[in-house]
Amino acid sequence: MDLPVPSDQGDHGAARAGRSTVEMVHPRHGVHDPSVGTPPRRPGSVRRTLAVETRYSTGLVGALQVHGSGRDLVTHPDGTVTTRAEGALDIDIDAFGSRVVTAIRSTPPRPELARLVGTPLGRGFRSRLREVAPDPAGLDPILAALLDDVPIAVLVSGTILLHAARTAAPGTAGTSAATGATLALPAEATSASALARGADQCAGWRRGATIMIELETTGRPPAPTGPPAPSLASPDDPLAWQVGALDPLPPHSSRRLRRIDLIPAEATGPAAELTVDVLFRDSFQPDGEPETVVHEYEVHGATDRQDTRFTRLAATPRVLPWLECPEAVPSAAWLVGQPAADARTTVRRAFVGPPTCTHLNDTLRHLADLPALAALLDRRPG
Repeated sequence: MDLPVPSDQGDHGAARAGRSTVEMVHPRHGVHDPSVGTPPRRPGSVRRTLAVETRYSTGLVGALQVHGSGRDLVTHPDGTVTTRAEGALDIDIDAFGSRVVTAIRSTPPRPELARLVGTPLGRGFRSRLREVAPDPAGLDPILAALLDDVPIAVLVSGTILLHAARTAAPGTAGTSAATGATLALPAEATSASALARGADQCAGWRRGATIMIELETTGRPPAPTGPPAPSLASPDDPLAWQVGALDPLPPHSSRRLRRIDLIPAEATGPAAELTVDVLFRDSFQPDGEPETVVHEYEVHGATDRQDTRFTRLAATPRVLPWLECPEAVPSAAWLVGQPAADARTTVRRAFVGPPTCTHLNDTLRHLADLPALAALLDRRPG
């Protein structure tokens, strides 16, 4: 239900009236059409699934815990499966202090990652990762993919704070209905001054768009109001995602999910192509309300099988927070004609400013791993 009220005053009024803040949809929200379930795995295909969760361990202050897991699963032409890679990652972050990594653990163990302790979770994290592990994918393909997602997953976890701030003024304390814990909301957590410096970084943050309008008129960023998150589970396929990827989230947590299916020509399309089918979703779990989707894209396309150069590519927005966000959707086609292996470099250098979307950019960056996934298709079972 769309309500013609500003998010700042309208949402607080709803909370006082005892209504769920999820029900108070921002009048300038973007598309709300989340996916349900997961497509069946195709014989002769490879599927990568990734999940990165962020959890506040002591209310909404103190440590932020990040847990990631992932898997590359090959479904052979006869329907049998082989797990080609899997891994897990746990990171502790001093969320409201210096916002740095305080501990890191991985499966399989990678001792060199300990050098990331003390690294801020923001600009420069990925550069520091390249210093620690010049070839992250060579280090471990799943851990590399998870680490690449950590900075933005932590950034998106701020949605938890924005949602909580809708029912309590910054700097005041509330109480968690689920745990009874005190939720202190530091004023700096929702400060507009630092956020305003992000103007024109993407379509949603362009000057004159919803975020900047509310920062200028209310002094506070608007809180995204997305739809409830339908399950992505496949009842007929327990191997659709790795174990634990779709488990219920605890209050005050968020999750970033990715699925990349690479399907050979024998299953679909021209003989020289590999079909690409991608899903990306960001969601968060409010206290006492349904899990809520913030961002969701599908990306569909194909690569030439010989050199994995994109022959077609298009993004479909399923959930986006603001009216202006879909303006970035055409940018996905900029990769057509480019080698998939160069996607991270190409996106970093060329996908900038209001015609782009930070979260679509991250989804496109992950397509740099398509050549490695394609190589798995040519390996024998076992």
